[in-house]
Amino acid sequence: MQVPNFNQIANTMKHYSLIILGFVAVFPLLIAGCSYKGISGLVAVEGKITLDGTPVDEAGIVFTPESGTDVRFATAVSRADGTFRLQTLEQHGALPGTYIVTVSKQKHTPVVSNEEAERLANEDKPIPPAKIEYLIPQAYERPAAGLRVEVGPKGNKTVVLELTSNIAAPPPMPRVD
Repeated sequence: MQVPNFNQIANTMKHYSLIILGFVAVFPLLIAGCSYKGISGLVAVEGKITLDGTPVDEAGIVFTPESGTDVRFATAVSRADGTFRLQTLEQHGALPGTYIVTVSKQKHTPVVSNEEAERLANEDKPIPPAKIEYLIPQAYERPAAGLRVEVGPKGNKTVVLELTSNIAAPPPMPRVD
């Protein structure tokens, strides 16, 4: 029985949350029967994300419309300097409106070696899941974290997401410069 390299599995799991975020963003559009022909009215939205003042790279960012009938999610993955640019489907930008913002960044670490994983697989025993470390407090993955952003109808908006490790205190409201 061929067992995948456990490091490959761990690397794949690293982006698992981003895949889920992408699926969540696209699924409602598929259910609604929306065909992709381009979206008019998008506004360029760029920003920066920090955790305790330090830029966060590879964070999955999802803007979910707070209300309305046009449910178009906007998503981004932050760069090494913490900057990001939103996309709606395959176009840059987001529709004007109020959004609930969720953020996720996780590290997946194998709990058994490749050899141990192979031995377990050969014995038809389950391989323990990787250990998940939340590099951004898990609370920011939920709308209850209170991150909301208003995207205006004109111009390039700069969103600043200033997250804190101490989520027990209310998170700061994002700024739009």
